[in-house]
Amino acid sequence: MAQEILITCVKNNWSAFFLKLDFAKAFDTLKWAFLLKVLHACGFDVRWCGWIQFLNSEFSLVLINSQPEAPY
Repeated sequence: MAQEILITCVKNNWSAFFLKLDFAKAFDTLKWAFLLKVLHACGFDVRWCGWIQFLNSEFSLVLINSQPEAPY
């Protein structure tokens, strides 16, 4: 799926930003304040940063085999 999206972006000359997180390890070592500062410095909107910050909340779940699981 990611490859198809990337090919479509290149083919249509769209600007894109891809972020790959390894949920098994990323939540143990990720410095959320740093990530949000980087996103803000790159020009991401406050709304987008809020969505990213939501991943760090107690309300975020990831579907694994159609079952909701906490990412950490």
